[in-house]
Amino acid sequence: MPPKRRKIKQSDTSQESIVDEDIITNLPRSVIDCILGKMPIREAVRTSVFSKKWRFYYLTIPELVFDDQFCKELQDYAATQKKLRMLSEYELELKYQFDEIVTKSLMLHRGRIETFKACIPSFNSTRVPNVNKWILYLSRKNIKKLTLEYKKDIRLELHLCAGIRHVNISGSKLKRLHIKAYDKYESISLENAPNLTEVSVMLDRVVTGSEKL
Repeated sequence: MPPKRRKIKQSDTSQESIVDEDIITNLPRSVIDCILGKMPIREAVRTSVFSKKWRFYYLTIPELVFDDQFCKELQDYAATQKKLRMLSEYELELKYQFDEIVTKSLMLHRGRIETFKACIPSFNSTRVPNVNKWILYLSRKNIKKLTLEYKKDIRLELHLCAGIRHVNISGSKLKRLHIKAYDKYESISLENAPNLTEVSVMLDRVVTGSEKL
């Protein structure tokens, strides 16, 4: 005699989905921020489909990281665009997408941003994203830690606005760096910059006892 099959009622499956949704929806906000903060930006955006309550959570995470993984995904996307037949077109598309996504993420963000990190790809073009524009947005979001990593040799001139406490700049090919700062900073540090030959820092005020400068 064949085993009897248990019939699953529609009401049972519906109830289970409601329970699962309630668990996700009712997570404490601190837990949600922790989860989103450990996700790549692209995956964090996808969580907006979980429920109505999650729809805009990704716009309030306190840590924005545009790392090498993010850049690789953009490079893969640009490489799939068949209309981009020349290398120069590919580079322009990559730069446009990078600048557009980062800028819109900052403009649409609804909460504080305590940490911001961006790894700037090695664009063949001399034109690079306007980082000072991002810093201006960040100054309105109570930014505390700013990390910038450059893959290309450029003449980098940064205008650091009020509110930032820790600034970290790195770039193995970076040769020229000029910083204009207008507030108190606990640290301004350079890492992995063996080819740096020209550097100037104009400070308005520095916190007494700063260990890194």
